[in-house]
Amino acid sequence: MDCDLQDRPEEIVNLYHKAQEGYDVVFARRKKRKDCFLKILVSKIFYKIYSFATDLNYDASLCNFSICNRKVVESYCMMREEHRAYVMYIQWLGFKQTAIDVEHDERKEGKSSYNLKKRMKMASDILFSQSDKLLKAIVSMGFLLTFISFIAVLIIVIRYFIGNVSQGWSSIIATICLMGGMTIFVIGIVGIYIGNIFVQIKERPLYVIRNILNKKEGKENE
Repeated sequence: MDCDLQDRPEEIVNLYHKAQEGYDVVFARRKKRKDCFLKILVSKIFYKIYSFATDLNYDASLCNFSICNRKVVESYCMMREEHRAYVMYIQWLGFKQTAIDVEHDERKEGKSSYNLKKRMKMASDILFSQSDKLLKAIVSMGFLLTFISFIAVLIIVIRYFIGNVSQGWSSIIATICLMGGMTIFVIGIVGIYIGNIFVQIKERPLYVIRNILNKKEGKENE
């Protein structure tokens, strides 16, 4: 939970009781978030972009306030990446999870050290460290530009042979766009390979063990 008391300590009991129903993780869902309009708006926009970039659906009303089983904590600590977004990573682990509605309070005193600039930096760090979709978008953009430019060059060549010569500027622009599109496309391909390296060096576990059954004499059947 956060230290500013916007998360009510009284809700810990409710989280615990919900966890006793057999859940490994119970998140707090803020029914009515008591923050400034700009902060709420930026948060919703970020989660929309993040959901699109990761092809997953994240709820902006969930917060760090939660209760986790020890095995969830240990699995989370196994991931040694630099930028670790708590809620997203816990959801990625895939244990039995749920959320309950909680009351959200205003900040009791002081001012948050996370201004808009720091929040934007944190959002970009999380986004770029979790998704390579931007690289694939660049490849698509390069391919589209190359295709359109190729069609334009082809039209110019056809007009030349039928005697309808195009003005010099159109052929120059089409050629520049064609080369630019091919350059972007090639850089995007290289970026995808770098993205694969980027995913590999995270060394995330291929799977997470929730329960070990029939553990006998040092032999484990998973």
